[in-house]
Amino acid sequence: MLLTAFTDARPIQRKSNHYMMGRIVNFLPFIEKLPFHATTEEVSVVLEVKDTFCDWNQGLFELTIQNGVARCEKIVSGTPDYSGTIQEWLPVFMGLHSLDQAVWYGLIEKRTEEEQLSSLIQLETPRLYDYF
Repeated sequence: MLLTAFTDARPIQRKSNHYMMGRIVNFLPFIEKLPFHATTEEVSVVLEVKDTFCDWNQGLFELTIQNGVARCEKIVSGTPDYSGTIQEWLPVFMGLHSLDQAVWYGLIEKRTEEEQLSSLIQLETPRLYDYF
């Protein structure tokens, strides 16, 4: 019988890990669509984004947040408060880990003493329930 040639498959366990890779294609509109925690005072920080694939993402961005709404503008010069690659910014803004954790891990470089931005980023990981 042909089935006797096959080994017993009962000890084999199947496991499926669901994940999805993300990429920020255009930083400026992406950041302006993100919800932030509401605050009455205006918080302004300069972010340095490094992107070797998309030139339009490369550079300094002044991010201003008030009442949970972000405005972002690309600027020519200034001193960045935070610096990182586009790949390192994605998990921060998508809620995979906090800005403080990214700084502690060495993914994002913090160049300021201010702590306001970290408290404004929402730590809710987005979910896509219908993809293939």
